[in-house]
Amino acid sequence: MAYAELEPFGQQALAWQIAVVAATVANVNRGNRTKAFQPQDFMPEEPLLPEERAARLRQKFDAAMMGLGGRARRPGDPPRGQRRTPSTVREVPPRRGGRRIAEARRRGT
Repeated sequence: MAYAELEPFGQQALAWQIAVVAATVANVNRGNRTKAFQPQDFMPEEPLLPEERAARLRQKFDAAMMGLGGRARRPGDPPRGQRRTPSTVREVPPRRGGRRIAEARRRGT
């Protein structure tokens, strides 16, 4: 539509008008040392494809898990809700202390 490029109308024009108002309000209330806002800063992003949305959401989730001390799931991990089979369980080293220390104290070593 060539006419829409010359005279924007519809959702894009409405978004631009709202962005101009938002930038004006933000610039009136900004501090002296902060950079001035532009209407482009308030324009909505283009909608993402479902695959792109899923990838971006996965990145955010992995970052949140790592920030909370967790770990991101690896491709070889079993699906959620499925129990680990013996082939996927890691060897857990024996606990330090516990019964062995108590037995050693009783023996006096």
